Amino acid sequence: MRVISTLPHAVNVTSMRSASRAVAVLFVGVTAAACSSGGYGSSTAASQSSTAAAESSTAAGESSTAAPESPPAVCSSLDDLGAAVAGLKDVDLSRAGIATLQKDLPGVADDVRQVADDAKDQYATNVDQLQADYAAVQSAVTAAKASPAGATLSAVGSSIGALADGVKTFADDIAATC
Repeated sequence: MRVISTLPHAVNVTSMRSASRAVAVLFVGVTAAACSSGGYGSSTAASQSSTAAAESSTAAGESSTAAPESPPAVCSSLDDLGAAVAGLKDVDLSRAGIATLQKDLPGVADDVRQVADDAKDQYATNVDQLQADYAAVQSAVTAAKASPAGATLSAVGSSIGALADGVKTFADDIAATC
């Protein structure tokens, strides 16, 4: 332990270091308090201001938690597919209607592909079923174009109904996710 003797009173160097540290800690604490209150007023005023802001947010019905995440892309692509399939169901099943279905099927195929891309492996079973249902519609429409008789036209209606049911089942399966 060194003692500085040039001062009027002998001062212990260790106690000076401790005092310097205490002053530094006090300075940092005061500076932090001043910064948190915007540099003006006391930290009590800043605390009261924060409390008032929090109360007004709560009163306005706002939550302090982060905004919920967006639903997965498969939700919107499945909605698009559902709308396209609903459009197929509205087509009159006649010779003229088969031409309309043939015109609309490429858009439905795009929607099925988008659902498959968005669903990835997580919903592979549902995607496989949708793709099979779409292939059945496509096959039925091709058969009805070649021979637009009652049986082939009925098969088109049945296959579109099965595709619509598949879309609904898939939507029900992922409802909690969306």
